[in-house]
Amino acid sequence: MLYQRIFSALLIAVPTIAAPWYQPTSPQDTHHASPHPIRSAGVAATSVSTPVLPVQTPNTLPPLSDSLNLRVIALGVGTQNYTCSQTPNVSSSAPVSVGANATLYDVTELFTNSPQDIGNITETALLQNSGLGNQPIGHHFFTYVGSTLTPTFDLDGHSPSLFLSAVKENTETAPVLAYTGLSSEGAVPWLFLQSDTSGLSEGMSEVYRVETAGGAQPSTCADKDGDFQVPYSAEYWFYG
Repeated sequence: MLYQRIFSALLIAVPTIAAPWYQPTSPQDTHHASPHPIRSAGVAATSVSTPVLPVQTPNTLPPLSDSLNLRVIALGVGTQNYTCSQTPNVSSSAPVSVGANATLYDVTELFTNSPQDIGNITETALLQNSGLGNQPIGHHFFTYVGSTLTPTFDLDGHSPSLFLSAVKENTETAPVLAYTGLSSEGAVPWLFLQSDTSGLSEGMSEVYRVETAGGAQPSTCADKDGDFQVPYSAEYWFYG
């Protein structure tokens, strides 16, 4: 599927499809600051059915762009991938990130009906290495677009299918209380990514990676030789 999209992009730029899941009154309606100083808490169980994007306090990720709508909230479960192939077993060298692979599960309805679950499922998903009974909707992976290793999200299980070829714009350290992972390696940062200029994206233009659990790289390549993976989980909030 990816190769068909890349081939098509060489022929004609693919426009972004506007097919909103809901219409907020303003970007701020989907990007509220959490009252908690350490980790986000989503929204209260008594809130209305519109899920609210978790943020930290203080928040350093940018607000949602104007006129964008929440398309999908996905639970990602997989691995962050690293290599020490150039510096095997060298304690003074850090591993190099070579992307990630994750299965994406649709939790939009879950968070709509049970907003108290926002921020409370990534640790369990990582411990169980599962989507916790939610429907698989696609995959997150990295692929080369030209010479650039590019974070890619293929939601081919959504109707209509959605696709995001992205570039990282901002990063934010995970909260202190984030689950540090199966080997206490630490939680990967929260991110804000936007569609790149390849023309491959369809129906999505921005995504926030939040509520991360595990996945952080070791500080050095000591006892590491070649490629290796670190399990992680995260929420991905897609907008378009």
